Amino acid sequence: MSKIIVMFEDEDKELNMSLYDFINEQYRKANPIMVCHVTEEEYSNMKLQIKSGCLHERLPRIITDEERGYNKFRYVVTYDRAENNLLISDYDNPKKIGNYTIDMDGIHYNENGYQVTNHPDAHRFGFFNLKIYTTESYNDIIAHYETVSAIRKDTIQEKTMELIELIGKSCKTCDTECTGGMTYASHFCRWWSHIIHWYYFLTSWCSSKTKKNMPKSFCENNFIYGKFLDQDEISIDEVLKDFNLLDI
Repeated sequence: MSKIIVMFEDEDKELNMSLYDFINEQYRKANPIMVCHVTEEEYSNMKLQIKSGCLHERLPRIITDEERGYNKFRYVVTYDRAENNLLISDYDNPKKIGNYTIDMDGIHYNENGYQVTNHPDAHRFGFFNLKIYTTESYNDIIAHYETVSAIRKDTIQEKTMELIELIGKSCKTCDTECTGGMTYASHFCRWWSHIIHWYYFLTSWCSSKTKKNMPKSFCENNFIYGKFLDQDEISIDEVLKDFNLLDI
């Protein structure tokens, strides 16, 4: 479903926006959120309640799921202010050990992790600005982020290899033009280690750039680029712009 229901501070709205776009936007802003799963029937009940004024959980006299018309306790995604990530919880197995978390690098599995319902430090989840209701299930959310992470990883590797080939073609360290890429590098250039160093540096940089809020031109004076390529006039921005690495 491409719609969600959001509880703001003093009003409730249905938004014509995917859950994942909303989560990503709030996470980039470091805005604490709580996402809960509801069934299709419950979601329909909630839409009717909004049209009547507000969700029933705002009414103090209503305390049961039957009176409310939906279960408000199926916590599925929760902002962890201690770790600055998002915890995905299995609401059908609240005591389960083993969890998934989401951060700027993608989705991660921790075999010793807790759900929000059995976490020993529940205070880190106690404060949130927005509560979101979705019909997306626990498994739906995991599948989405696993797919996104796989695509992102493949894209970074592809772009990095393209950049390595470009760097190799411009390499002035040896007399041989390094056009073979990493696969045949050892046959052409005994100093190829500086290219391999770039591979690991760039992969790490792509993953951490957003976290550190680094500027696009992270090497204004070309010191790092010049060090590895023995060139003084090529800007790193000129190399990166063709590959759109900054948008990954």
